[in-house]
Amino acid sequence: GGRPENISHKYVTSRERFEFGPLLVGKPEDKGAQTVIRLSNNSDFPVDAQLSIFEDAADAKKAPKSESIPFSIEPQDVQIAPGETQEVVVRAFPSEPGEVNHQVICCIRDNPDPVTFNVNCIGAAPILDMSGPWEQDSEEE
Repeated sequence: GGRPENISHKYVTSRERFEFGPLLVGKPEDKGAQTVIRLSNNSDFPVDAQLSIFEDAADAKKAPKSESIPFSIEPQDVQIAPGETQEVVVRAFPSEPGEVNHQVICCIRDNPDPVTFNVNCIGAAPILDMSGPWEQDSEEE
C-alpha cells in the first residue's frame, strides 16, 4: 500500500512511529522540525535516564550508512523525581532526499529494558517544472 498523504507531526499507531513528514533537506539542526516528548516517572523511585538516537536496523540494510544522523534529542540526560514529568525535544533535519527511520532509545539506570520510540522523516528537495512557448512546434516560422 501507498503512504497516506500529508501525515506530518503525528504519531501513526499502525506504523508505531512519530512521523515528522516531508522536510526540506539541508536546513541546519536549529531550523529543523521539532516535537516535544513528555517522560513521566510513575514509579516510587527517582529515574536517571539517558536518551540517544540510533539508525533503524531495517533502514541500515537498505541504504549505505549516512554520515550524519538527521535527528537530535535534548536534553540527553534526564533526572525525573517520582510523580514528575520532564520534556525532551526531538528535532529532524534531513541532509539528503529520501525516507529516514531511526529510534529514540531511552536507557534507565537500574532497569535492563530500554524504552524505544520510532521516528521518521522524509527529506525533500524543491522541484520546479517549467513550461512555455519553447515547447511548441516551430512549424509556424
